[in-house]
Amino acid sequence: MRFVFKNLTLSLALLALTLVAGCKRQDTASPAKTILDNPLLQQLPDDTLGFYTWRADTPAYQKLSKSQWHHDSIELIEKFSGIASEKLKDKDSLPDHSLKAINEAIKSSGLADEKGTPAISSGVVFVSSKRSEVPVTVGILAKGSPGINLNDSLNALAAALKKQAHDISPTKFAEAQGYTLKLKDTSSEISLVADASRLAVSTDPKIAEGLLGPQTSYIKNVKSSARFTKASSGLIDKPNQLAFLYADISELIKSSPALQALRPDNEPAFDKINPLALAVAHTMDTNQHYEAQLVIEPGPSGQDLPASLEATSAHSTLNKLPSDTVLSLMLDGKLIKDLKETGLQDAGPNQTEELRRQLALLDLIDGLTLGIRGAPAGTLFPEVLLLSESKESEKLEGSLKESLAELLATAGMPAAEWQQKAVSGVETSYWFSPIGGVGLYVSRKDEVVALSSWDSILSSYIQAGSEGSATLGSSSPELKEELKKDSPLALLYLNFDKLATMIETASGTLAMFTGGTPAVDLSQINELRKMGRMLMAVRYHDYMLKISAHYEANDAK
Repeated sequence: MRFVFKNLTLSLALLALTLVAGCKRQDTASPAKTILDNPLLQQLPDDTLGFYTWRADTPAYQKLSKSQWHHDSIELIEKFSGIASEKLKDKDSLPDHSLKAINEAIKSSGLADEKGTPAISSGVVFVSSKRSEVPVTVGILAKGSPGINLNDSLNALAAALKKQAHDISPTKFAEAQGYTLKLKDTSSEISLVADASRLAVSTDPKIAEGLLGPQTSYIKNVKSSARFTKASSGLIDKPNQLAFLYADISELIKSSPALQALRPDNEPAFDKINPLALAVAHTMDTNQHYEAQLVIEPGPSGQDLPASLEATSAHSTLNKLPSDTVLSLMLDGKLIKDLKETGLQDAGPNQTEELRRQLALLDLIDGLTLGIRGAPAGTLFPEVLLLSESKESEKLEGSLKESLAELLATAGMPAAEWQQKAVSGVETSYWFSPIGGVGLYVSRKDEVVALSSWDSILSSYIQAGSEGSATLGSSSPELKEELKKDSPLALLYLNFDKLATMIETASGTLAMFTGGTPAVDLSQINELRKMGRMLMAVRYHDYMLKISAHYEANDAK
């Protein structure tokens, strides 16, 4: 696993830094019919196990480059390297200062413009398993933009790196002249070779030179395979395509003992499910979207694994949350009940009956929605709202109050003597905590039972649901569109701008106890804001887990 990660980091670093060499402003070209019509895919080794391909010559990419989600490639690679080095914790991981040194070489040589605009029109990153002595090989193939000579770019970068005392030497490959590079403080080498229009980078020199050679049959064969066809269904023909990823998970695991070792020995879930293949599409119109599809099959002990899970609720409560909600998580009742049964099956025989009694409340729930918004002034505790949809809402309300009283008693808290008051015209039972001003508020309206930590968020929910103009549904077009489709099993909504404000406020409050030192770096908070709003939905049909993530830009100010 260390070999894979450190060489992937190394290759990505050199790709990003090489491709900014000789940059010019590029015009968009007419995109191929689909993302898989990229000619570079016809050069991939026949034993490729997965690939990620992207286009930088399309209107979709131009929209992304001007959006709040665009990041400089060098900055992203430096961050990736830092994370990988921290996780690997060995002498061969890629040191952060090596990347920074290369970055400085690029800038001081004048090989990149101020924004580090990529000089390529398309590219592909891939993983293959070609030789027994090197179980997994990482490679990259890129095509230059019009007016860019990638051979000249590679030579210019090599000269700049050599000037910085990096160990880079000319190497003759079958198709073209290239280089072998060993970064400082690593034991890994990568091969770089280019002609005028293409650049190949790989941890295996034979793979590198083969990337500029004759076409292979890999992409033709994989596109006709049943596994790829199922994983990619509905993804490759999408308009506004930016990138596409495909991985044969099953073969990747077989080819790498390190990946096999990641499966926990005593985790029942890993014996029930065998992941087969993963496909991911990235598109950009006004906003950016990701769609991922993971194909699975029952494992050795997964004979009871359902082929599909159909949602049981329309999840209208999610639409009715206050518009200033920071985070919301919705779980369908069908998913909740299946997770409950799985937990009971995995519990020991002495725990099953007691656990079943404790979880009986879940049988009354058709859908569960959690909403969180920022803390009221003067406290660190955010406002929490939990909405439970139920056709037996009166019974659920009574059972919930009993369970809460039992839970408080177990925790050694004062007995829950429920008091009554009206919150925005709805009768509400409440218990007020002496700690931090947080309480428990339980109310019922129609077929929804609400539980909140503050009466203010409960009031906002009731009023927003009645008026309809201050709801999450009215402020998020993506949420409305998602709920028009077949109901998802789970939904996650996250407003990164409001999350950043919540963290900033909490950090300021904590600073009162730390001598004024901020608890969070301001630059990290600003990075959060750039992500806008995200809506993620999860569905499961015909042994395929489908996850879609839609991003919306921050509101104009």
